[in-house]
Amino acid sequence: MKFPYILFPLLICLVLLTAGCAEEIPSGDSVTPMHEGETTVDPDDDPSGTVMDSKHVAEATPYPTETKPTLRPNAGITPAAQAAQPEYPVVLHEKLNNTASFSKAWTIEVPYAPMIVEAEVTPEIESRKVLVTHGSKEKWETVTRPSAHSKLSITVRDEDGNIVKEDGFGGLYSSVKEKEVKILSPGTYLLDLRGGHVAVDLTVRVGSRVEE
Repeated sequence: MKFPYILFPLLICLVLLTAGCAEEIPSGDSVTPMHEGETTVDPDDDPSGTVMDSKHVAEATPYPTETKPTLRPNAGITPAAQAAQPEYPVVLHEKLNNTASFSKAWTIEVPYAPMIVEAEVTPEIESRKVLVTHGSKEKWETVTRPSAHSKLSITVRDEDGNIVKEDGFGGLYSSVKEKEVKILSPGTYLLDLRGGHVAVDLTVRVGSRVEE
């Protein structure tokens, strides 16, 4: 019979036609290709929220504690600003966790004044029971206060190691939790933070141009 010999070429043609018409069906989860040179940034790469502008900031070795040059003239502490002020760019933002002791320093380039150092301090809280008298009645109440161990010092030095400004929390300093130190001259400064038993949310801003 010649029928099988005729059927075999027809089957081959049918297979070839079917393969030529096959097409990959795109899925709903198709990925857009990335062109050469493109990069993506994941905002969750750094959950700590740390910001450090390398054009202005570099980590440095804390200044030796055994030396303490005198303050420059007219280097008083600037209190927290009450009036609205220009929004200067952030060059450093870092959160320091509550530990028994810490010491960190950064070199900061300030091409244009001012440099504004803002530190939000969260001290350890201790509680105790006290006996309170209300008229003829006595009642035990719980009172809280910042721990006597909670301390922070903020020191700004010039290139020669002279203290330009300093402030802090606890000890020799007030218990105000929001600190601001302002430097009104351009230059290169060493920002030094030391303390313990406090958490610190640190932000540093610098001027971006000469103010008119």
